[in-house]
Amino acid sequence: PAPAPAPASAPAPAPAAPAQETLAVFAEKMYATLPLDGDGMLEGKDARGVLMRSGLDVQTLGTIWAEVDHERRGKLDREQFALILGLISVAQGGQEPSLASLDLAHTAPPTLA
Repeated sequence: PAPAPAPASAPAPAPAAPAQETLAVFAEKMYATLPLDGDGMLEGKDARGVLMRSGLDVQTLGTIWAEVDHERRGKLDREQFALILGLISVAQGGQEPSLASLDLAHTAPPTLA
């Protein structure tokens, strides 16, 4: 009798798709590249360039800034920067940016050109 054919080898599993970078990681990496003041804060003048890369209009960005910088310091700490990026992402998705409805754990990083 003829030998039994060798069993077909299973195809190699496809490599896992890279996990999407979380908003928190994205914000942390970006914050680390920006010029910070003596208190480790990001001043508005230094944040402007990054925020303008979002493609959102100045009025929307101003509204987002005002919601996050509720103390009106004109600068952001690390957590506030992440909140601003989250609200930008929400606005880019066509929704009204609001801290009350922002879910940082499930919000994708914004698109910055």
